[in-house]
Amino acid sequence: MSEKHLSYREESRLNYGLFTERDNICDDQLKIGALLRIADATEVMAENHQSLIDSRDKYKSLHEKERETTARMAHRISGLQGHITRLKNKRSKK
Repeated sequence: MSEKHLSYREESRLNYGLFTERDNICDDQLKIGALLRIADATEVMAENHQSLIDSRDKYKSLHEKERETTARMAHRISGLQGHITRLKNKRSKK
């Protein structure tokens, strides 16, 4: 009898019932296949999670830079408004 290579991962995807035309594998092997599929799904979720973290960090950095720029511009505008007021006051005193 020739040996067949049965992938636990692929075999665990089959819908087993009472009758099957494929070679049977034991319950422990089906459990291993299911665990391998769970591990694959976990790895995909981890990749997605890491990309979300990277995006969050990028946008957080951009947000902080924009806040600094906004604060600097507000301070500059305030200074210029004060200068305009001083110029107006100087002109009206003449």
